[in-house]
Amino acid sequence: MSRTVAIGASTDVPPCTSVDSGADSNGLLNCARRYHGGPGHEHGTFASAVQNLLACAGGAGTGDAGIVGHGYDGRICTGAGDADPEDSTANVDPATFLSLKNQAWWSDAIASLRGRIAKLVLIGCHTGTGPRGADFLFEIATLIDAPCRAPIGWVYCNDKQDLDVEGGLWQEATPTQKPPALRAPSPYIPPLMAPASHIVGFDAARVVHLELRRSMNLVLPAAISWSGTALADAMRFIEFDKPFTPPGPPAACLTGTLVLVSQVDGVEQRRAFAVYNNRLVQDLANPQIYYRASILGLFPHFVDE
Repeated sequence: MSRTVAIGASTDVPPCTSVDSGADSNGLLNCARRYHGGPGHEHGTFASAVQNLLACAGGAGTGDAGIVGHGYDGRICTGAGDADPEDSTANVDPATFLSLKNQAWWSDAIASLRGRIAKLVLIGCHTGTGPRGADFLFEIATLIDAPCRAPIGWVYCNDKQDLDVEGGLWQEATPTQKPPALRAPSPYIPPLMAPASHIVGFDAARVVHLELRRSMNLVLPAAISWSGTALADAMRFIEFDKPFTPPGPPAACLTGTLVLVSQVDGVEQRRAFAVYNNRLVQDLANPQIYYRASILGLFPHFVDE
């Protein structure tokens, strides 16, 4: 049976592909597994992903192989679901993701693909983005002695149950050439619905407090908040005036939680949002509604290394 999955306008996920078997909060993995998983095509660790690829590749070294999971700049989950693998508070098992920060765990397993596949395709949001993405793909390409590619934009499971790469934009490294760093495309996801209101069902004009419960990095505090005169400046980094619904759930990592607090007739109201890849927030009260964001813009001196 053919296992080709449409990607963007012109690229296909290889028939020899394995999907993360972990749990996620937005349904992306359930969608991907329902139509593209099955025995021999699902994994809970990077080691089992490699075993699946070795089994389906056939050893000829002429076919491409793929791994599907939630991703972020320079990393992809292989059993961790949508948890950010570099979240210092999540205690993510290093056997359940690929990143240069846990390379000692996976180098030998990935290197076993050398000579067995023609190319490795990593399908997760922003996995190939920026310097981290370029370095990550080049390291893998060197280990497998074959090209390695990954998207630089969003990946989502659309209403046709296909995995779409935003704009068909990819980064690719070869064993002999590290590619120049590519930024995520902007705008990250085009508005796909007409703006309904300024924060659907929530009075943004009466917001008095914003709290960001960050993950991913020890440099910043676990939680930080804005109120008073600093609030308006912070709010401009999230496009709450442009709600939209994407084609489906994104294959992105959960990198934090945003909480807005408003006062309406003396009554405090709270609204929570999931933060994905620090570029997108999802209204948890209306899960189909998303807003573009630049969460790292709140921290002008922060460098995500």
